[in-house]
Formats: sequence, structure tokens, C-alpha cells
Amino acid sequence: MKMNSSISNFKMRKFILKTALFSLVILSITTVVNLLGDPANIFNGYEKRMTEIILQDGIVTNLSNYDERLLQKELILNAPDELDLAVLGSSRTMMINSTLFPSQTFLNSSVSGATIEDLIALFQVYKKNGKLPKEFILCVDPWLFNKSNNQTRWKSLMDDYNNFKQQPASFYFPLFKYQQLISFSYFQKSIQNIPNKYVPKPSKTELNLHNTRLRDGSLVYGKDFRESSVEEVIQYAKKDATRNLGVLTDFNSISPSIWADFELLCKEIMKNNIRLTFILTPYHPIVYNKVLSDFPKVIETETLINQFAKTQNLTLIGSFNPAKTGTTESGFYDGVHCKMSALQQIIKSKN
Repeated sequence: MKMNSSISNFKMRKFILKTALFSLVILSITTVVNLLGDPANIFNGYEKRMTEIILQDGIVTNLSNYDERLLQKELILNAPDELDLAVLGSSRTMMINSTLFPSQTFLNSSVSGATIEDLIALFQVYKKNGKLPKEFILCVDPWLFNKSNNQTRWKSLMDDYNNFKQQPASFYFPLFKYQQLISFSYFQKSIQNIPNKYVPKPSKTELNLHNTRLRDGSLVYGKDFRESSVEEVIQYAKKDATRNLGVLTDFNSISPSIWADFELLCKEIMKNNIRLTFILTPYHPIVYNKVLSDFPKVIETETLINQFAKTQNLTLIGSFNPAKTGTTESGFYDGVHCKMSALQQIIKSKN
């Protein structure tokens, strides 16, 4: 009986060893494929490659998923020491480019879904590296003051945010990122992505099939979105009005702590003798009507920002209300993003 038991144990250990080795091989293959395919561009230094092309050729296109925050940090680090003007904001100001400010050195550091943490962190990158401009245009979005905006992308810049706030460094381990190395769903996407990988490419033109970044950090949309018909834009706006206002979910009050951070940032900018201009960009009329009925705190936010600008003697341009900026349906890409022509009209009102 003892011998049979020993044989059984030996077979069990052998089975476990084979299973472990097989699992290790499968995990190794999965990891290698996920590193090579990497459809979300998590592991391949995508932002540095984009920056290298921008610095050398001025325009980079054929873009896919990447961390906008890391890209903007790279561009700030490589910016001229004497900047005239910079933009801090969200995707709603990402199209503003240097053509609107002839003879001025200009950088647009807008990032999608910008929160107060993003604005503070990017300002700190400018300050810490001696790149502060003579003027900031600060895009103020209503979700900025919503504690429930559910935005976490700013954590790519967590160290810079903590540095501004003079807080101890926070330990942030991007678990989701490293889980993708052994993810089988990521593996399936990686296999598909290996032969069709979006590799950043230089371009001689700003108008391309895919999204394009310019030397000044601004964005030019890809052909399909850029050339959407008015009818398509209306459909986009209807979808935005029903599904894509998540950043305003549970916006029941203007967060005192976020407002305090906002004031702190503004005062720090002014303390460094930098001119500060607020820009409010309008919503598509369909979305604005939804805002009026469902999100009254948006209107309160605009009132509060206007009051703050007056008390601090700051310039404010634009409005969340498209009627106030004269932006018609033809001036939008979708429910929340204005075309360059509309932004240009708003910026002209500054002068």
C-alpha cells in the first residue's frame, strides 16, 4: 500500500509540474504577444516616439491609443524657454493652434477630460522646468467642479500634482496596466494589432486620414470626423445629450475642495506675473438644452466663474451657451466640441 501511495504521489507531482510548465509557457507567449501587439500602446513608449517625430518634422499622424498627459509633459519639457502663450484645458480647447496667435511662441497642453488635478499638474510641469509662459489661457469646463466626474486619467501626472500641493509622493501602481500583460482578451486584440499596428508617422500636411498632432501640441481630427455632415453632427449631439454627459453625473453641488484648488492654481499663476484668461467653450444647442433641464449646476458654474474673473480683474471669453457665442449647429464636430472656426471667433473677442 505504501508503494502504491508513493507512486500516486509521484504521478501527482509530475502532473502538477507539467501543468505548471505548460501554464508558464502559455503565460510567456501571452506576455510576448501582448508586448508586441500592445493595442492600447501601454508598454511601447508611444508618447516619446510621437514627441521625437513632432520635434523633428513638426507633424505626427497615424495615431492610435496613447497617454495624452505623458505626451503633453514631453512637449512641455521640449518647449522653448520663452513661451508667449500656453493653453491648459480639455479636449474642448485641443484644436486651438498657433495660427490664431501669429508672431507668438505657443503651446497647447489640453488633455481629454481635464480635471483640476490635470490643470495643476501640467502647470507644475511648466513651472518646475522653467517653461512658464507670459500668458495662460485656461479652459474652465463645468465638470471641473464635480466631485463625481469619475476621471482618473490625471494619475499619470500624480507626482506633479503632489509636487504643486507640497504633498508627499503618493504610491500609485497602475495594476490595470500590468494585468494586460497576461490578459487573454488583450492577447486577442494584440494578435489582430501586430500586422496592422498604428505606428506614429511624420506628415507634410495637417489634414490626414487619422488624428494628427502638431508641433504646438494641438490636435487635428481625422478625415471622417473632421468632415462630418451637419446631419451626422446632429446625431452625434443627440447621443452626447443622452449618453455622453457622464462627467456631469451627480453634479449636485460645486465642490468646495475643488474650488479651493482652482483658486490656488489661479493665484499661483498670477503670483508668477503671468496673464490669465478664462475660456468657456459652448455646447451644441441640443446638448445645451439638455444641460438646462438636467444639469443646472453648469449654469451656476458659469455665473461663479464670471464673478471670480471680475473680482480678480481677469479676462473671460466664451460661454457654455452657444447663443451667447454665436455658435450655430454648423460650428460643432459633435455635442461638446467646437470647430476651429468657432474657437477662433471666441478668441477674437479677447482682443
